Amino acid sequence: MVSDAGTLTAVKEDAVRAGGPAPVSLRLYTIGYEGLSLNAFMDLLTNAGVAVLCDVRRNAFSMKRGFKKGQLAEACESVGIRYEHLPGLGIASNERKDLATQADRDALFRRYVGSTLSASSHEQDRIVELLADHGRVAIMCFEADPATCHRSHLAATLEASHPGLITVHHLRAS
Repeated sequence: MVSDAGTLTAVKEDAVRAGGPAPVSLRLYTIGYEGLSLNAFMDLLTNAGVAVLCDVRRNAFSMKRGFKKGQLAEACESVGIRYEHLPGLGIASNERKDLATQADRDALFRRYVGSTLSASSHEQDRIVELLADHGRVAIMCFEADPATCHRSHLAATLEASHPGLITVHHLRAS
């Protein structure tokens, strides 16, 4: 769980002290690049007004053109989006092998929530800080369907840790 739940509360309190309304919510997007070209992927991000892309793959490597860490960071920079790689929020490739059934995937996600998410408060805090500073952040991985990806569990954890302050939206190609 996120250890510094006060970050977003402080943002809300600062806005009220300054005489403005408290922010209704900060948007946390999720996105997968499966089936998308780099241009289509970047269009989804820019059309949603995403300011920061957090890559939550353990290894920011892809055989797909444009989705290796350096290439993706460069593409983001070219459209004014900040790129951050947070490998501590990913799942090791050896754990993703041999997932033949939904039961296998469910077991993987239970382990992810129970171990990786419980041990990654620093990386989760980083996403919260980026949300507080930039308003719209997307977390990305490979899978097109968020239900088949660990990022949906990460997003749900962040949303539950900050009720009423973070809302999750899944970006998908139409």
